[in-house]
Amino acid sequence: MSALERLAELGLELPPAMRIPGQKFETVHVSGSRITIAGHLPFNADGKLAKPLGKVGAEVDADEAYQAARQVALGMLASLQAAGVDLDRVEWRKAFGMVNAAPGFNALPGVINGFSELLLDVFGERGRHSRSAIGVAELPFGAPVEVEAEAVLLPVEGADGTAPAPTQDANLAMVGATAETTTGDPGLRLADYAGISPLSIPAEALVRSIESLSNLFWISIGGTVVTVFLAALVNLVGTAEGVLPFGEFHIPLSVLPIACLAFAMFLFWLTA
Repeated sequence: MSALERLAELGLELPPAMRIPGQKFETVHVSGSRITIAGHLPFNADGKLAKPLGKVGAEVDADEAYQAARQVALGMLASLQAAGVDLDRVEWRKAFGMVNAAPGFNALPGVINGFSELLLDVFGERGRHSRSAIGVAELPFGAPVEVEAEAVLLPVEGADGTAPAPTQDANLAMVGATAETTTGDPGLRLADYAGISPLSIPAEALVRSIESLSNLFWISIGGTVVTVFLAALVNLVGTAEGVLPFGEFHIPLSVLPIACLAFAMFLFWLTA
């Protein structure tokens, strides 16, 4: 049964997609398979903000706030549909519920249950999600409830009628189960290493490493050539005093290896 068919079976009607006057943000943002949904307020089927308005625990009682949270969920479905998202490919991940709570009112989870339970009623297992429910001092336009959420877009069902591919979490769970079965050690889970591969090293970093090794190779060759040249020069013009005449200067032969090493390090620093 599709999500829309399930809504009809429950006797529920989607309100118009939420639009706030002067809105400067996306109500629904889809990036790859990830869907982020902006905070929604409760709207009626006529597109007007659902009443009563005010603080829960004062002007609005808990049951009315619960119903408002259900309207928020319906509004989200309308926004998803307006954004071109196929509701039958949506799997819910997270909800962040805010209650315009009067001082001392702390039955916040019960209010946001209205949102969560509607998703479970419509989507079944795909409606399960993690959640927070907090009380706030004010909400836009005096609304009693606001909820923002995240979901994922499942792969399209194959033309041969095969089911959508498992989500990442399901894949990790299966890998972990396989590890426990094959190793007999529940403490060793292949899922802990999923996605880690030598090929995951960024290409840019790999290229830079190769370039650095190449530079080091040629600098080593150059340093060797210079050292051999200086050694030959020492054999030709060196004196018994262990110095190398250089014009008016006399360079001790003992500093030549250090000078060659310093020169090679300087070249490496220039090309790194």
